[in-house]
Amino acid sequence: MNWRLYGVDCPETDMRERARVKEQAKAFKIPENKVIFWGKKAAEFSKNFLSRPFTVYTNFEKAKGASARNRYFAIIKSNDGRLLHEVLLENGLARAYGKSVDWPPGSSQRTFAERLQRLERSAKERKLGIWNPQNR
Repeated sequence: MNWRLYGVDCPETDMRERARVKEQAKAFKIPENKVIFWGKKAAEFSKNFLSRPFTVYTNFEKAKGASARNRYFAIIKSNDGRLLHEVLLENGLARAYGKSVDWPPGSSQRTFAERLQRLERSAKERKLGIWNPQNR
C-alpha cells in the first residue's frame, strides 16, 4: 500500500510534477534543483524509519498523487512511539502542510495542525535540514 502522511509535505523526489517542484522551492525558499535533493533525503530518512516495526493508522481516505497506484492518508507510528510526520518535521525534512486529522484520537484537527507548525518553527529556528542556509 502507498501512504501519504497527514499534515506534512516532503519535497518531491523527481520532476514529474514540475509545477509542484516550483511551488515547493518557493515554500522551502530553496532553488528548484535542491527540491529533488531534499526529497531524496526525506525518502531515505523515511525508509530508515520504516525499516523497524511500525503501525499504520488510516481511515483509507484517498490521497491524490502522481502515482497510478491508490494512496491513502495515514499516521505511521514506530513501536517506540515516534510519529513519522513529526520526526520528519523535527529534522527539517518536511513542512507542516496539508490535510489535518483528529490525532491523537479525541483531539482536534486544529490541535494537530498547530503542533506540526510548532515543530516546523523549531526546526527553522535551529536551522535543521532544509532550513539550514548552508544546505541551500
